[in-house]
Amino acid sequence: MTLRHSLRAEAAALVVDDDDAVRCIVRAILETAGFHIVEAVDGTDAVAQHRAGVFDVMVLDLQMPRQSGLEALAAIRRVERGVGIVLVSGNPPAGLGDLIERDERLTFLPKPFGMRGLLRAVESVAGLPCTRPTL
Repeated sequence: MTLRHSLRAEAAALVVDDDDAVRCIVRAILETAGFHIVEAVDGTDAVAQHRAGVFDVMVLDLQMPRQSGLEALAAIRRVERGVGIVLVSGNPPAGLGDLIERDERLTFLPKPFGMRGLLRAVESVAGLPCTRPTL
């Protein structure tokens, strides 16, 4: 497999999901697209990782223990509006569309999703072009 991407070498993504398998899949897809990956297991961990690093994009699950994705999003947006965030969920909450309309660096991707859908969503909020690897 040869990678073809046009990301900056320092492009970084924070992948936040309480499901180990989902984090592993998202990590593999985004690493293949050229991102350096940091993982978080819930909203509390996401906020702490965000404070400790600089990310071009986040993939943020909405339903997690301790602190939900929406709570983490609110905490992150209080201190920074520049990071692109892809919200993911199999059961999106009411009013999510209004939230996304007010934030151009925010999008929603329903679970389950595939590689192309994830890369398109990341590209739409990150301001960085992503291309699929070629075989």
